[in-house]
Amino acid sequence: MTAYDVAAKLPDIDRLRQRCKALAVLERIIDGGDPYYAYTSTWGTDEAALMSNGSGDEWAVVFTPDGAFIRLFDHESAMSPYRHPDHELWPGLVDGVPEVLRSQLTEPAFCDEDGRLVATTVLWRLVEDDRWHAGDGITFPPLHRPYDDSGPDGSGMLDILLDDIVDRFVEFAVDYYEMTVDRAAVEHIVAHRLLTDRVTRALNPQLSVADLRSDIAAIGYPIAGDGTRDGATVQVKPHGAFSVNSVGLDGAPFPLSFSVRETGGSWMVNATAAQAAELADVLMLAGNDTIMVVGVETNSFLDEEYQQWRPSRIAAEQGVSFEVHEVRALAAGVVGLSEEALLIPREQLPRFLAGWYPYELTLVDVPGTPSAERVDEMIVTIGTATFDEPVLPALAGSRLLFSGHDDCYVSVETTDPAVPAAVLGRLLALLVGSALADTTVVEVTAPDVETVQRLIEENRHWVGELGPATRGSVTVELHATSGSWRLGQSLPKQVDRTMVYDIADRVWR
Repeated sequence: MTAYDVAAKLPDIDRLRQRCKALAVLERIIDGGDPYYAYTSTWGTDEAALMSNGSGDEWAVVFTPDGAFIRLFDHESAMSPYRHPDHELWPGLVDGVPEVLRSQLTEPAFCDEDGRLVATTVLWRLVEDDRWHAGDGITFPPLHRPYDDSGPDGSGMLDILLDDIVDRFVEFAVDYYEMTVDRAAVEHIVAHRLLTDRVTRALNPQLSVADLRSDIAAIGYPIAGDGTRDGATVQVKPHGAFSVNSVGLDGAPFPLSFSVRETGGSWMVNATAAQAAELADVLMLAGNDTIMVVGVETNSFLDEEYQQWRPSRIAAEQGVSFEVHEVRALAAGVVGLSEEALLIPREQLPRFLAGWYPYELTLVDVPGTPSAERVDEMIVTIGTATFDEPVLPALAGSRLLFSGHDDCYVSVETTDPAVPAAVLGRLLALLVGSALADTTVVEVTAPDVETVQRLIEENRHWVGELGPATRGSVTVELHATSGSWRLGQSLPKQVDRTMVYDIADRVWR
């Protein structure tokens, strides 16, 4: 195996980041000492995954807004710069590294005391690339060690990041820690699902999520009980989606519906009923640092001629920072696209959506600092998408695509497997809140993530409605269905699951 072989097998940047975080989390749960695999969200202004076997071999993956850079050093490789008195790199090793990543070649952590890069493998990929790259025209030396499976450049040490990562980590634990680990728990973490006590104790019976919270949070891995993703307090307003929408001429309450499927590396969720503002913080956690609003239609902001304000004027009124990208001709005749796209900081999305009601909204997260040409390409891709199939694979580096309709219907595509459970948990809290919010805002605790995940594992399609209510509790009756619920369909009569929210204790039973 050589760098060229590894480059052909590595996953895209987002999936590689998830796998690197998973390795660090597994390492922390199992051992907790000096880590073999580690991850830091504060590598200067970037993030980095690190491996060190304690014997002089190491690799690092640096994730920047522009892409990812991999540096590996195999201390026994014939390609080591220490083979040469002047510590010269192997010919061709860094040929072709793009300018935006060349600062990694002088990163002190990767260099000797004289500031020279120490590496036997170098790989890179920009966010807009469709593959990984290695240096041009490298001629590799023959293997000189018996039973060498890491290749002449040591690149085989990266094989744990490939598609068989679960099996490789199970084997690694046997070889390195001399222990057998729970494969299902490893698979859970590699899939980037929320870390729970059940999964933690399957790997280490002596630990709980509470013991690990600060370390896992520093890695940037989603944790049960963290923010909006588990057990969070949700503010439900009197005029939320479940309160203002109804079904049929008799005005029957609008049901909760939720469907999710995984395809093409994306999780695709279709759900009701939620306004964009009611999901803003959930969406914010899944995206890159910049959110691009590509389409908005609303009656909340109209001029004296009853024409909708331009998105930039809405953003200014909401007091958020933004950049404008003129779309104009690209949006002509395309439903769901505005004449201008807005680029806003991710953390300002809740503020942008607060206090008004877009009846059509489409937004996507954007990696790095996109050029005008890149923004145009993304807009064309979204504008021509059918949304029946994944769109994110065609939007390199993006992690989230949201479309909302009529302040009710929600479509979410994400590369983050924790998002579906977060959305369903939020919908359950909003549905309960609709029974409690009359004229004032009420606070409802979302159900714990393990409960929500069990629902999704049991069935991918649910319809929910309010059941009997008392002064002390609200009941949600859930129906498992074989497909997505559609307006006009009758609600199922069989109740498959019942969830009860205790108003006083603010817990689900």
